[in-house]
Amino acid sequence: MVARVILLATLLVPFAFAPPAIAETDDFGPYHPILVDWDAKRADGYYTSTNSSTLAWAEAYVLNAFMAGYRLTGDTYWLGRIADHTDTLLANLRDVPESVPYDTSIYADGYRGWGSTGYYAGDYDEYIVHDGCVGSAIAEYIAEVFNNPDELWDEFGDRAKAHFDTLSYHVAGKWLANWDADRYNASTYGTVLRHYGGFERLPHNQANAFGSFLVFLNDVVNSPKWAELNGEISPDYYMPYIDEMAAFLKNDLRVGAGDSYQWGYWPGGGDEDVSHANITVEFAWICYKRGIVFDETDMKRFANTMSKLMWNGSFENVGINKYNRPGADYAWTNYIWSWAYLSEADPFLFHIYHNFFRHRTSFSYYDIAGAIRNWLNADLAGGLNYPITIRVEDDGDGVARPGETVTLHVAFKNYGVAPDTSDYVYVDLESVFPNDGVFVLIDVDDDPLVIEPDSTAELSVTVTIPADFSGAAIRPIVSARGMLGGE
Repeated sequence: MVARVILLATLLVPFAFAPPAIAETDDFGPYHPILVDWDAKRADGYYTSTNSSTLAWAEAYVLNAFMAGYRLTGDTYWLGRIADHTDTLLANLRDVPESVPYDTSIYADGYRGWGSTGYYAGDYDEYIVHDGCVGSAIAEYIAEVFNNPDELWDEFGDRAKAHFDTLSYHVAGKWLANWDADRYNASTYGTVLRHYGGFERLPHNQANAFGSFLVFLNDVVNSPKWAELNGEISPDYYMPYIDEMAAFLKNDLRVGAGDSYQWGYWPGGGDEDVSHANITVEFAWICYKRGIVFDETDMKRFANTMSKLMWNGSFENVGINKYNRPGADYAWTNYIWSWAYLSEADPFLFHIYHNFFRHRTSFSYYDIAGAIRNWLNADLAGGLNYPITIRVEDDGDGVARPGETVTLHVAFKNYGVAPDTSDYVYVDLESVFPNDGVFVLIDVDDDPLVIEPDSTAELSVTVTIPADFSGAAIRPIVSARGMLGGE
């Protein structure tokens, strides 16, 4: 029998949860007080801007944080914050800009929009990624109202309907009216309306931002409330666009090491940075949750990209590589706000993210949404007794030979939020024993291992290298590799 793991019994017992030290915890978890404080002091700095870049890369994250607050608490205060911001955001839509150059043949089109002059030679342009980011953040709140009318319609229904009418006609409608346009110009990479030449030519994140926008609009027109109101847009209207975009993305994903997904910033190959990948991961996730193109295997592969390629393997000092491949550039570790959705598909990710967020001393608008999205999956994650050190006790020379018995003292720390919920923990020793090697369990501690969060404990196990072992003598463990949940 080939064996590459040691089984260490653990006991499942209730305990008093000691919360993370980042903030005083209330009934909604450790990040709620941070959200409340941030909302009071810093949440209103962007929504009055008329610059679509500011709205996409700042205000949209504010709206996402508000929605995360609603998901966490069920308090309609947070939906009210989105509705209030949306009143101003939509009031600032303009058919043409004021006092800046623009292409009159494109932008004087009757569609009101947001725009920016900050990218290409000072000319005014409207960007599909900007509209997608802001539009999806607004449309998610609208969809929530339409799909929960018994609880929310009296308070938000009229405003949500008015917001939908403006958003769907002017912002989404503008791009759908130009969907088959062939104005591609490499000087702006086709990312602006005057040079738009199809979503297939765009960076994945830019197309996927708009895809997420359409998914939430589709949620609205397929709600019972929409049917009750005899809404003018057909329930089938948005789905062909969504299916097309989701299939295009999935067809460009490559299965890589560790059963992971790899994809480029641009279609056709290369790497994607962790920040822009949030938009792509979120589009795939919300499609998956609705049974559109993506399935559970896809989500596991996205999760493997994070845990097996990008993560540095540490819970004490979490590092996420800047790109969706192995590496040690951790400057963008905190850009994981939508990757956090995947901790529902793979609860192991919860522990990676939680052990990053819990040590932060300050939070930005995108941090808050990510921390709360992750915390919503705390009940799925449970505990995580992870090996931190292994001490070898042998005959003194530090080399395990055929027939020799060694004792391994494995120290664990619980990095989770509850005791481990599996019957066993598995210590991976593949780095120590060759693929064709075997070892025999002699003894396992009789006492169960019970570790509360942030605490450590040690288990010992004695193993014998068989006398007929054909491999060369090996030096036993110098460091622990990792642990997986048992069955």
